[in-house]
Amino acid sequence: MLILLIITYLRRSGRLDGVLLLVDNMDRKKFIRFYRPVTVLLCMLMFSLQSSGNTLTRTSYFEESYPVPRGIANQLFYLQRNPDANTVIYQLNMKDGQLNEEEPVSVFWIRYTEGGQIKALSGMQRKLAYGISSKIIAKGKHELRFTSYPKLPLYLTQSAPGKNYYVYAVLKDRSMILDRVFIKVKNGTFCIPKVDYIQLSGKDMETGKGITHTITI
Repeated sequence: MLILLIITYLRRSGRLDGVLLLVDNMDRKKFIRFYRPVTVLLCMLMFSLQSSGNTLTRTSYFEESYPVPRGIANQLFYLQRNPDANTVIYQLNMKDGQLNEEEPVSVFWIRYTEGGQIKALSGMQRKLAYGISSKIIAKGKHELRFTSYPKLPLYLTQSAPGKNYYVYAVLKDRSMILDRVFIKVKNGTFCIPKVDYIQLSGKDMETGKGITHTITI
């Protein structure tokens, strides 16, 4: 019971990502030798709790009022998810006044649960969760894909030469300039979280009106 309370506290306070960062930086052999049994035990405890009918639900205390990031230079869009307000920023990666063609998007945290600190993603977070890959598909245009959800292509482009860059998604019969991504997680264990849906918010490229699109997982 104590272990479950500690895990719940880490998740809700946003400190669980710090634990992941620590694990990511540890020597892999030492981690496997000393921490795998603990991880297996935690997974078994969580599975037991879920199987008994007491499903662990990730509920946000910011459910109705997630913060909106302000004043981020060259921000393209941002990502938020329950159970906390910590936010991932996707920012245009400029080098000497020019777009870095090899890595056009920088990704980092605003840790609102830690006083709004700016922090880098850990290697694990970048490779398995919030990282983004890119490839050039035309002059001045890149295709982007989330490492955790490569099914959804996004496109980085300019409205005109010398103008601002933006990211857009093609959704059925319309295109959206992306502003925010929200990931709703529910009914998951510590080891295997379950994503309920992904919601994209932005503006219709033709009308300029605000629109949302939900992808059910």
